[in-house]
Amino acid sequence: MKTILRPSEEQYFLKDALRDLVVVVVGILAALYLESWWQDRQDRAEEVQLLTGLRDELVSNKAHLVEVMSNWSSVAESAERAIDLMGKPADEVEPESVVRTFRSTMGIRFFDPRIGQMSSLVSSGKLGLIESPRLRAKIADWPSLVEDLDIERQASIYTLMEGFGPLLGQFIPSRRGSAFDDRLSELLTDRAIYIQLDIVIGIMNRALGEGDTILRATDDIIALIDALLRAQED
Repeated sequence: MKTILRPSEEQYFLKDALRDLVVVVVGILAALYLESWWQDRQDRAEEVQLLTGLRDELVSNKAHLVEVMSNWSSVAESAERAIDLMGKPADEVEPESVVRTFRSTMGIRFFDPRIGQMSSLVSSGKLGLIESPRLRAKIADWPSLVEDLDIERQASIYTLMEGFGPLLGQFIPSRRGSAFDDRLSELLTDRAIYIQLDIVIGIMNRALGEGDTILRATDDIIALIDALLRAQED
């Protein structure tokens, strides 16, 4: 009777077969280990690539969000100044200043944090490539953190602009005379406009609060990514 490695006497068969079985098992385990090791190397390389791209995007988005939040703050301040003008007689205000103040409440910028690698990473199924459970949890929570953030604000502001736009379009500084003064008086005494300005302030203040939340979450994720990338280098 023969074993895999060499001919064997009958009395040595069990011993030789056991030895051959050990050799085969060790070989299989070694092959599986090498395959796992190689796959892990590939996963870590892909993880570094994903995290590097994600970090660059987050840094860029953070800078953009800071600029947009500055715009939101300015719009809220303009709306507050416009409210301060409401109720004043038209002959006590400067028409050009009124127009500039009211128009500046409409120059609103938008930021949609749902677009980009963060959301695509969650939907792509590659989230498991990230070793850190804490970072995975932060990224997985991102869509719910920003869900409908921009859509709701845009809808509110567009509704507002439908009321503001046609009216403000009639207040062009080059138009003079009683017709202009009459329209200015209408603007300063229009209760609906007052309500719309108050809505703008509420929308912008809520947006600033949401923006602060996103900035903090962004900083947390960037810090976790930096820690992981440093660990990969060591």
